[in-house]
Amino acid sequence: MIVVSSFWALEDALKLYRPAYLISLMDHVDSVSTPETIDAKNHLRLGFHDVEGKTPWNTPPSSQDIDKIIEVALRWKKSGEPILVHCTAGVSRSPAAGLILSSIRQPNNEPEQAIHLREQAPYCRPNKLMIKMADQALSLNGKLIDATANMGEPDYEGRPQPFVLNLY
Repeated sequence: MIVVSSFWALEDALKLYRPAYLISLMDHVDSVSTPETIDAKNHLRLGFHDVEGKTPWNTPPSSQDIDKIIEVALRWKKSGEPILVHCTAGVSRSPAAGLILSSIRQPNNEPEQAIHLREQAPYCRPNKLMIKMADQALSLNGKLIDATANMGEPDYEGRPQPFVLNLY
């Protein structure tokens, strides 16, 4: 099970879904402590902003960040335990990571995964830079990029809530 959440709903999501793995994607990631219920080696903290290019005052996600997400995803894939990924708002970085995780868990199912993401979280807009770098790192030849591009426009008035990306 892949759970996607905002930082603001993190405590409730941890209690409800009891993940064994946690990925924190925030510009102030040091403010996220490892919960007692999660082994520290299963908590990945990556500090970058929700931007899709370099700016003088923001840090974009890097290919090394994506590689670290993939490393955790490969360990998680073998475990069968729930994983929770969050960013600040639960709108861009964590949905992108959720799609990366689901693509690793169930390869060649990217279009269906993106549609399911849109159904579960109509407000989300996965970070395009993260998606592009993951597509390259996983040698998907544009499948992940196309899947997210075909999701359609987000509901900009939707209110982010924790949600589950079901794996079929």
